[in-house]
Amino acid sequence: MRVQSLASKEFFTIQLLCYTHLPELAFIRSTAGHASPIPWMTVRKFPRWVYVLMRLAMIIGAGFCAYWIIKGGIFVLKGMGA
Repeated sequence: MRVQSLASKEFFTIQLLCYTHLPELAFIRSTAGHASPIPWMTVRKFPRWVYVLMRLAMIIGAGFCAYWIIKGGIFVLKGMGA
């Protein structure tokens, strides 16, 4: 790793206390001042077609739910004699 704002005898630390948490950079000097930790997490980036299929599945699922809610409402209304 290279940090442009470090002088020759300066250092920074990476806190790795547990394998379940991601490492955290600490005590980095920069022109803006000392660094403070920012929460972050890794995210897997899927191909565009996967997101399109997921969106399509959600739309189909919402339509399926709406269909059965309407069918149920019609059934209840017919049962009440409306």
